[in-house]
Amino acid sequence: MKKKYVGSNNCMFIVVGLLCTSLLAGCTEGALYATQMAIGGLQYAGAAAGIASNISESDKKKAEEYYKKATSYYNNNQYTMAEESINESIKLWSDHNDYHVLLGQIYFKMYFDKDKDDVYLVKAHDKFKHVLDNGNEKNSKILSIMSRTSRLMGNYEDAVQYAERAINIDGRQGELLCDLGAAKLAQDKYAESAVLLRESLSKLNESTDRGQMAYVNFMLGYISLINDENMDDAKKYLDKSVSYHPEHGKYVTNAYAWFYATTKSDKLRNPKKSLELMESIKNEKKEYYFLNTLAAAYAENGNFDKAVMNKQESCTMKKTGDNKDCDDILNYYKSGKTYAKYKLEKKDTTN
Repeated sequence: MKKKYVGSNNCMFIVVGLLCTSLLAGCTEGALYATQMAIGGLQYAGAAAGIASNISESDKKKAEEYYKKATSYYNNNQYTMAEESINESIKLWSDHNDYHVLLGQIYFKMYFDKDKDDVYLVKAHDKFKHVLDNGNEKNSKILSIMSRTSRLMGNYEDAVQYAERAINIDGRQGELLCDLGAAKLAQDKYAESAVLLRESLSKLNESTDRGQMAYVNFMLGYISLINDENMDDAKKYLDKSVSYHPEHGKYVTNAYAWFYATTKSDKLRNPKKSLELMESIKNEKKEYYFLNTLAAAYAENGNFDKAVMNKQESCTMKKTGDNKDCDDILNYYKSGKTYAKYKLEKKDTTN
């Protein structure tokens, strides 16, 4: 069966990020999923502590004191202070994995706190990899985190492999199925992703996993909208997402706007409606995925000057991971071509 055209270069997470090949890498992750493992999540990661060889009791005590300070700073969103304190712990007790896990979490938080600066994402990924390779190869929680950081970095095959390893260890848990479903979606494997995400929903707890329920429903709504062009199912899932997490409304609006600007369907494409939707969230904080949608909508409406302006600003914010094709798309707008034209011509060159 011929694969459907998919207009998936933008954000919904969303998150965690938002997009070129997946709309989900950086849009909702921060608010809904990837950073919800607060300090309790570090213990919940269950990493082996490491061997305390040749460390005096005095140094151990100092290291733990710095760790407690770092934890307090982290809980109060004082990430620079938390980073400084936990690095002091690591200097004293370098092979204590709990310290490296906390530092990885700090960097992950800083990634979202500092406008998705990839420097912090790479640092977080490297820290979790250090923990994984230091006696935690079969720790499903660390593998789950590695799947998320890999996906946000645009390493989708790695994201799939980490998620599959976690499932092989701890079974088909809702959280782990969500990781794998998100990674498959990042690869544009929509049918596989939908099956995994529906199974994930069936195993999540509606009362305790509301943030994650919002995230999974968003992804299912996005698949229904962009790939299946099933507006009824899309509305059902996307409305559910907002009911679980009202902050998600702006991402849902952005998803609809992206669809109306980029869908291949002549019947459903509505560039004017796309711009109207984006106008309704114009006061939200500027994010590269919102700018991508605006650029696509302006191009489809024939206003290539504004398309170029918004796409240039998006490229300034991010050129890696889910936004790695930024310059290529910008050049299309500069030459008076739409995003739909870009997708079709790119598809022809890769077939």
